[in-house]
Amino acid sequence: MIDRYIISAEKETIEQRYNITQDFDFNATFNATPTDQLPVIFNKDPKMILNTYWGQTPDWSNNKKLSTKLFNAPVNETRTKKSLAIGLENRRCLVPATGFVVWNKVGKKTAVPYLYHLPDFEIFTMAGIWENFTDIDDDGYLTFKLITRTDEKLQVIAPLMLIPEDELDWLSGNQDTESILINKRDDFNTYSISPIIHKTQKDNKELIKHTPPVDQKGN
Repeated sequence: MIDRYIISAEKETIEQRYNITQDFDFNATFNATPTDQLPVIFNKDPKMILNTYWGQTPDWSNNKKLSTKLFNAPVNETRTKKSLAIGLENRRCLVPATGFVVWNKVGKKTAVPYLYHLPDFEIFTMAGIWENFTDIDDDGYLTFKLITRTDEKLQVIAPLMLIPEDELDWLSGNQDTESILINKRDDFNTYSISPIIHKTQKDNKELIKHTPPVDQKGN
């Protein structure tokens, strides 16, 4: 499960990286959290970025509140769950990031967060699927999920990461999906960070500084 990532690049860097032609509101975040509005590129218009809610409303929900749990789409479930399969077929998106967090369990109730990033915190792209929902007040909003998979190179559950050459193929669906599902990056760095990143109200650069992991007794 991926429930935290960072997007710390400058707005101009994102625009140049993805050849964005339309202006968008953007504030760097070091603690992107489910239900946050985050920059996403849609298959409908790859030249535009829209701030989009990370998460999904459960289909069975009567009040249609944004879920804090339905924010990942494991790649194996995209083949078996109809809603995810339709999203994979028709509603793909790109999610810019400069790092993502994996929680490594070190005890029954203790987990240490590890940050994964490219050298110099280069922007990379996570694959996602989007959806359009209407709430109980008939207000529409866009949401997205991250495609996740067991990454054999990193040996963790990680986002499906795309190299630049595969990004437009992912959006268009022209390339065979299976060939894109393989992580072609082998230059990710990782280190442990503070568990304070679990607090959704915290968002500053201090969160991604290297912090030695604690043992099960808190030492």
